[in-house]
Amino acid sequence: MNKKLVAAAVAAGLAAPMAAQAEITVYSHVQFEIANIDPEVGDSATVVTDNQRGRIGVKGGHDLGGGLKSWAKAEFDFEGGNRDAEFGSTTRTTTAGDDYTQRHALRVREINAGLKGSFGSIGLGTVKSAYKYYGGVKYDPFVTTTLEARGTTMRGGTDGQNGFLNNALIYTGKFGMVNLHLTYSPDDTNQGGGATGVDGAGETTAGIKFGDKAWEAGAAMYSSGLDNGRENLKVFGSFKFGNNTIRAQYEDTDSGAAVNPTTEYMWIGYELKLGKGMLNAQYGTADPDGDNNDTSAITVGYIHKFNKQSRVFVGYKDVDEDTAGDDFSVLSAGIRVDI
Repeated sequence: MNKKLVAAAVAAGLAAPMAAQAEITVYSHVQFEIANIDPEVGDSATVVTDNQRGRIGVKGGHDLGGGLKSWAKAEFDFEGGNRDAEFGSTTRTTTAGDDYTQRHALRVREINAGLKGSFGSIGLGTVKSAYKYYGGVKYDPFVTTTLEARGTTMRGGTDGQNGFLNNALIYTGKFGMVNLHLTYSPDDTNQGGGATGVDGAGETTAGIKFGDKAWEAGAAMYSSGLDNGRENLKVFGSFKFGNNTIRAQYEDTDSGAAVNPTTEYMWIGYELKLGKGMLNAQYGTADPDGDNNDTSAITVGYIHKFNKQSRVFVGYKDVDEDTAGDDFSVLSAGIRVDI
């Protein structure tokens, strides 16, 4: 009996510190595709590429009791198809006065930490923008492939569907059918390695959406003092019925440029679930200020998910631009594995 009591005491002593440890998840995304890109002028090119999907990260947190939890996340991206790829290039000056470029194996996507409870979640660090993740990249199943809509019929760039904020505050909350997302950086002077900013420019993104599993509707905005003021507004919505889903969004953007600063984007997508597969069709337009410079794009494709972690895809995208020589098409097939 004494031996059993001693064994039980030892087991309890070992379990206590383990229970106090954080729940940690390590994960990675690896994706490659083979794509034929056919420009209107010049030769077509066939490439094997990782188009911004490669990433690795770790996340976790502690249960602090009383309904309060701490959380932290560190996520990095990489270009799997190029051993010599440069990330976050930084020019520095040697003692001899010569400039050189540092090479980085990984680039920061998100590093942040915070607290969550009945009030929602609040944190600090490098964060993804509300503008990027409300509608946007969540609506396009071909995001981070050569078939993606952003950059053509969805706003790309650090103020659009590519947006992250440095040195920022993030708040998210869900209250019944209402979801809120707010990010604010008081002085994000380099926009996550993108455009060069100015001291005190700051960046704000905010989003609100209403809905449930069958439908949603909402709006998101981006605002910054960069380039004499950038202002983007987005409205979006989706509706599911049976195996069908329709998604759409409209963007009104102002780049702050001195000439022709505004562009309007319209995008609509349709999905049909077929067992473990999904057919997708998209149509979108981009209408900048000025004449004869509109863009339209049609994308059709199929995604087959063997499970939540493994998928293959194939698709075709045709882009028609008013500017002479800028039309192109993409035929792509690829595989993605999440670990």
